[in-house]
Amino acid sequence: MSDLNWYQQQLRMLNERLWHLGAATRDVTAFEDNLRQVWNDSATRDLRGRLLQPLHEEHGAASTALTRKSTALTSMHGSLQRTQGHCAQVARLSEHIADRLDDTRREMERAHHERDWADQLTTRVLAATDRMTQLITEADQTLP
Repeated sequence: MSDLNWYQQQLRMLNERLWHLGAATRDVTAFEDNLRQVWNDSATRDLRGRLLQPLHEEHGAASTALTRKSTALTSMHGSLQRTQGHCAQVARLSEHIADRLDDTRREMERAHHERDWADQLTTRVLAATDRMTQLITEADQTLP
């Protein structure tokens, strides 16, 4: 559980940094817009076209990629939480099954013991029946 909490904290920090990056980008863009009103000569336009515009494009692409990664990581975090819940449920069910298996083993041992006892009693009954049959046969032979 602590791994997921650490991961969630890291994800939260990434999202905060992305928000701050977006705020800084908005501030820089506003500053550049204000400068355009002051400096709008050909050298400034050339500087913007050769240096600032490519930097803005790279920044925009990187920011978009990081935002997509953050979204994917957030989705993955949800999946990990659900997986962790499923693992906990499997552990509980496994423990329940192990308990039932132990109960079943004890019942099987008891059933084997009772079957052995029943076999012994059956053997005694058969022996007693044979002895009674023998005694009845002997008694019949002694009668005139």
